[in-house]
Amino acid sequence: MLPGDLSLGTVVISLYGLMIALGLIAGLRLLVVSAPRAGVPADQAFDAAFWLIVAGLFASRAGYVLLRLEHFVHRPWDALKYWNGGLLFHGALLGGLAAAVVFSRRHKIPFLALGDAFAPPLALGQAVGRLGCLAVGCCYGRPAPSGWPLALTFPAGGLAPARLPLQPTQLYEAAGLTLLTIVCMQAGRRKRRRPGGILGTYLTGAGALRFGVDFLRGDFRGQLLLGWPPTTWAALLAALAGVVLLTRRPPESLGPA
Repeated sequence: MLPGDLSLGTVVISLYGLMIALGLIAGLRLLVVSAPRAGVPADQAFDAAFWLIVAGLFASRAGYVLLRLEHFVHRPWDALKYWNGGLLFHGALLGGLAAAVVFSRRHKIPFLALGDAFAPPLALGQAVGRLGCLAVGCCYGRPAPSGWPLALTFPAGGLAPARLPLQPTQLYEAAGLTLLTIVCMQAGRRKRRRPGGILGTYLTGAGALRFGVDFLRGDFRGQLLLGWPPTTWAALLAALAGVVLLTRRPPESLGPA
């Protein structure tokens, strides 16, 4: 697989950081289309995007550090080296949701409309970002069955075990999230849809996808009930929250009070 860094003469570029940046750019480009469909003016959507990105990046790194606190206690400066891999998606989701709630109340935009606007860009940004995980070998899978045609091997020096055929969990998620982006965008085309329907589609799809892929992951992410890591429980809760949005009549707004 690709090395974690790309050398261009004397310039060294982190492929992980590059893919995260490309994911953000791709999501913002898609926001131009998804926001008006959700009834959110594009200028307000981009104002919200700034705060959601800042809160999401901070919370995602904080979540990753907390899961591996025994490492960062002895190497505190490593907590700032996000380019080496280490952004916890569910931390980003919680941080972004918190920022969205605050923004919706301050600017009197219904929370569910804001969620519908950001759901497709979020799925697309995740899909691209997973390629960054692939580049550095984080979020790697369990050993693949013998002869598994999709198995990947990583070189020495990355985060994944070297020269061992592994399940390509990063690619599974990237492919699934790309499909989910298309589904969410198609849902936004419907003239008659309930507020929160696109957000519910995203949460259900992304949560179910992550829940399934987590059982193929080989990296350590802590343990909670049933021996499942916190990320697996978070994925299950996200999927259940999405089902609630899709099956219940949501309130007209969770934004302005």
